[in-house]
Amino acid sequence: MNRRVEEYQDQLYTDSHEFHPVLPPIRVTIALVSRWGPGDSFERMNRPVFSFNLVTKGQMFYRQQGKEGTVGPGELFIAQKGKDQVFETGNAGYLHKRTILVDGIGLDALMQVTGLTAVDRVSFDKPARVTSLFRRCYQLMRDKPSGFATEMSVLVYAIINESCNAIAAKHPPAVRAAIEFMEQNLKSNPSLAAISA
Repeated sequence: MNRRVEEYQDQLYTDSHEFHPVLPPIRVTIALVSRWGPGDSFERMNRPVFSFNLVTKGQMFYRQQGKEGTVGPGELFIAQKGKDQVFETGNAGYLHKRTILVDGIGLDALMQVTGLTAVDRVSFDKPARVTSLFRRCYQLMRDKPSGFATEMSVLVYAIINESCNAIAAKHPPAVRAAIEFMEQNLKSNPSLAAISA
């Protein structure tokens, strides 16, 4: 297959956070909008930060640590920190996506405890909310108004929360209740009566 690499168009904004008096716990280092054509691809080995990629049009095919799949409009691909990834334009022949690269103290633990380190693709029932969060991140990074780094940190927490809600909704209520019970009782020995309730 004749494949062109990194020929896509990006509108990219960055911030090094070097000049902020107080750094927020989660920082967006790059916000971008990409438009890819047929055969476009990107490969990253041992990614240094998390990358959240929201597909807005077209399709994206991905490979990440031995897993592969397709992400469509309104779905999120999480490029995991410390892993190898390949993204390609999917069968639609084009891809439009919004991306934020995120770093920060405690982010690894937050992603792990929420279960998002085990997830590659997140499907949202109502993707408009997540799309608006990505748009706002992009606008803030582009315009850099006073306090933008703090607001972007809050937006990333909101994206993580929306993602957690989306993956939690995939389990039936009985399974969710069992998971919650186990989490609440990790350090105790519940009685048989409590377990069967």
